[in-house]
Formats: sequence, structure tokens, C-alpha cells
Amino acid sequence: MVWNDACVKLTQSKSSNSEEQLVMLIPESCADLASCSVTSTDGEYWIYPKATSGQRVKIYCHNIRTNPKEYITLKYTNTFVEHDPSNFMTRWQTCRTDYKLPLKSAIFSRVAMNIQDMTVIGSDYTFAVRTGNFKLEFGEAQDCNGYSSMSGCHRFGNAVINTLGTGLILDRNAKWGLINAHKAGIQNFERSEDGAEISITCAGYCGHCGPLSKPLRLILSSEFVSDKEARAEVCRM
Repeated sequence: MVWNDACVKLTQSKSSNSEEQLVMLIPESCADLASCSVTSTDGEYWIYPKATSGQRVKIYCHNIRTNPKEYITLKYTNTFVEHDPSNFMTRWQTCRTDYKLPLKSAIFSRVAMNIQDMTVIGSDYTFAVRTGNFKLEFGEAQDCNGYSSMSGCHRFGNAVINTLGTGLILDRNAKWGLINAHKAGIQNFERSEDGAEISITCAGYCGHCGPLSKPLRLILSSEFVSDKEARAEVCRM
């Protein structure tokens, strides 16, 4: 078997009375896992990326035997709403609350990532349930229900991010704001103390809100994730 050079090599003595060494490999990506083990099943695995200095990350390996890709399984709701002009039924009113259902939205159960630098691939909808022709990326929302300065207007453009249970959070240094807007603004931005939960309310006519620092980057959190949450695969030479 040919071993992937990207795998991290570990050595240990076979016994205390022998100089014979066992060389073991731990995967830095799902592609490594596919090439240096007999694993053929998609699922949750412990991966040891260079971007985390070899600290393990719970990764869902998808299409592991054909085109391995990395995803983070999201245990809680991650929902993004795109309220755009196509939702209007009545125009030229102060608050355009008479809208067509359903609103365009996406609910992500897993989010794609680039394992080399731990950045989010927000336009990958493999594990997202989309309503309507939703075109925004993970972390984004849009509202077209009236100028942000108007009080009393209901706001439909909401984004809810929750990475609890993954051992990861979005980089706290990421900037959030208006991506494309007219008479718009973020009316509400909240982030939990541990950084795992973020909620955004976008307002405008129309307002497109989300991360200004792209791509979003995932970093390790202080959250404990049990060994049982994923499979540990070690290859031997």
C-alpha cells in the first residue's frame, strides 16, 4: 500500500524488549483516511488537521471512497432566511408584511469546510434543506420589509448559527455587517459568551447581512467532545 505523505507519522516500540518499531499514521483529512485505512463508510471520524496543529477535530467524511469531503455535523438549528422582493404581495406600503409563503430559507444539518485552513464553504448545500430558490450562503440573511430606520416593521431576515457539540466555533475576529444593502442595517447581533451561538436580524429595503470577513473560519473551542462522538482510525505501516 502507498501511504499518503500528508498523514502524521507516529512511532512506538512493539515491546519493551525489542527495537522493532510500529509506524502508525493519523489522518489530516478525509482523503488521508481513505488512502491509509480500510475505512469505506461515510461517518464521523477524528481528523488531525495541520490548521489545528494536529489537535483532533470531529469531522463527517462524505463520499469517502470516491471524492472525500469534510463536513461539520451541526447538532442544533442553523437557519437562514432570504426575504427578497419576490415575497411581496402588496407594494409601496410602510411595512410590507403581506408576503407570500413560504419564505426562502435554508436549514443546514452539516456545513462543508476546507480542512487545509478550517474555512467554511458556505455555498455547499449538500446537507441543507432549502425552501424556494435560496441563494445565500451559510451565515447570511436578507430582509426587504422596509427601511431599517422604520420602527414597528417585522423583520424576516434572520440568521441563526449554533455550533454547540462540535468542539468548534466561528472565529471571533470575523466582521459582520451589510453585504449589499439599501436603507439597511443589522438590527440585532448576539453572540453567546462561549462563541458557539450567533443570531442576526437583518433589516432594510433591501438588506443583505452576514460575514464581511470571508470565508468564515472555524477554530477550536474549549468545549469537551467525548471520544465516543467519532471513530479513531490509525493506520499502520
